[in-house]
Amino acid sequence: MGHSIPVFFIPLDRDAIPLGLKDWHSAESILGELWEKRFSVGLRKTVSRNWWHQDALGIICRNFGISGLEFINSEIVCLDSRELEIAAEALDRVLEKIADGIPKLDAADEKNGSIWGLRHYHDKGKIKRFSRERLRQAFVQAQPSYDVDEGGALGYDTVVGFFSFIKTFRAAVGDALSQKKCLLYVQPQP
Repeated sequence: MGHSIPVFFIPLDRDAIPLGLKDWHSAESILGELWEKRFSVGLRKTVSRNWWHQDALGIICRNFGISGLEFINSEIVCLDSRELEIAAEALDRVLEKIADGIPKLDAADEKNGSIWGLRHYHDKGKIKRFSRERLRQAFVQAQPSYDVDEGGALGYDTVVGFFSFIKTFRAAVGDALSQKKCLLYVQPQP
């Protein structure tokens, strides 16, 4: 049980950014307007159960001194070109760290539910740990997309979903930079 939290990445020209962005509701109209043509406008969506992906990403960043993604728990934020460059660099560093699986972290963080769930799975009532090879396989299998939905499955699908979240986030940042647009990061709250 829990919440499936969508995260939207919306590339926009500066003059198309809605005024008064204070919460995700202030972006509902633009989300509704762009959703049907998301592929042509570059709108991307990922899903995170109970903010686990954002939490795991934050823990990895903290453990390796990676800054530039402190906004990931924000309900809404608009990134300009400078902030996008910083986010791209931070995401590249994260991708480098996770390419062989989830790296060894501080002992307290290892016990955190979001990190634990990226290392372990249940099999016939027993808790097992993913092999490094299985984590590498999940990283390779994960692809950036315009609409990533884990489908609520725990285990291997969660790991693929986490890697897809990071890769989709990076693709959205890269697209906005190459198109010389801002990126609206929207994370609706239940």
